[in-house]
Amino acid sequence: MEKKANETIVTFMLDESGSMDPVRDRTISGFNEYIGILKSDDTPTLLRLMPFNSMGIRTVYDFEEVESVPDMTADGYRPDSLTPLYDAIGQGIGDTDAYVDKADGSVDVIFTIVTDGLENDSSRYSRRRIFEMISDRQEKGWVFTFLGANQDSWEQGGRLGIRRGFTSNYDAGSPDEALRRTAYYNLGSKASLRRGIKP
Repeated sequence: MEKKANETIVTFMLDESGSMDPVRDRTISGFNEYIGILKSDDTPTLLRLMPFNSMGIRTVYDFEEVESVPDMTADGYRPDSLTPLYDAIGQGIGDTDAYVDKADGSVDVIFTIVTDGLENDSSRYSRRRIFEMISDRQEKGWVFTFLGANQDSWEQGGRLGIRRGFTSNYDAGSPDEALRRTAYYNLGSKASLRRGIKP
């Protein structure tokens, strides 16, 4: 893919653990609404979607132009197993680093994490390592957002190094509402970054 100047990347880490199964349909519809809202902005956005659970960390959309991204289907989101949160974040950061390093122009990065549970299955990355990675990239201007359910999201986000103002709770039974809020929040972050306003 030919890279353009002034791209915005949205790397989206979506919990696909078993506890998300009761709200699978609402998660899918919410994510599709999220995509639709991102498409309403006419400046370039690339989307990398990485659902994760202990069976694997998948890539559904691989830095694709959001205008060409199709809706998520039931086959594309299959909640199961445990929550390797640290491993997922570490892999997502590494993949995004690799893209940014090869980009021809400037790249703004928005890194969003949505999870309804706590870390319980990582083996490659520790919390301390994730904290260091996030803190380093925030200093470079990346925007990290953390949405959590069934937890104190501000405490958990802080433990990962994510700034408090970029963290929020959501009702575990309403992931669609959380995804809608996230879309508008991501658009706001994108506009700020494009104006040179760093977090």
